[in-house]
Amino acid sequence: MRSKDYIPLLILTAIIIVAGCLPGNDATIPLPRGYFRIQLPDSSLQTITTPWQMEMSVNSDAKVTYPDVANPSGVDSNWINIHYPTLNATVYCTYYQTLGREKLLGVLKNRAERVMLNVREGTMPQMVLFQDTSNYVSHNVFFSGYHNVIPFQFISTDSATFVFSGAAYFHGYLNPDSISPAIDIIESDLLSMLQSIKFHGNNN
Repeated sequence: MRSKDYIPLLILTAIIIVAGCLPGNDATIPLPRGYFRIQLPDSSLQTITTPWQMEMSVNSDAKVTYPDVANPSGVDSNWINIHYPTLNATVYCTYYQTLGREKLLGVLKNRAERVMLNVREGTMPQMVLFQDTSNYVSHNVFFSGYHNVIPFQFISTDSATFVFSGAAYFHGYLNPDSISPAIDIIESDLLSMLQSIKFHGNNN
């Protein structure tokens, strides 16, 4: 098509647009679905020490709480919630301590089953394994995809005395295009947190 052939098409398009804006035109035009605006948090980290003497780094804008949750299984556990107010997301973490070998294997099995329950049916999360040789701790991180309200989970253990596990949960509908920057931030924070874990005292 020659360039001059575009002129009638452009004029027709302009007429249709202008006509749609004239007063008295009651025709409704469907609008694209809106999504909440994400305010990304500060990328800086702060070091915290938990009541059970585990030190780690979390996002400076995150709110850290230690809920008192009863555990009917009889396994000693502590809880920590890392909440991102601007992202409407929370990383729920549980620390199981002073475990014997039998209880530790039971907790690891339970946590692995929980990982699969938290992913979309018919999907398999991607797993990344890395080890902290200085503390003899292995970290398993599971990514379930941008469509999942629980995109990240992790299980960390020294295979002897403790298990530290958690899941990042987004409260509300996920639009992958708009939420992906938030998920990327939490992924970076989560990896930094696991790599920064240190113990004080005799918990490890």
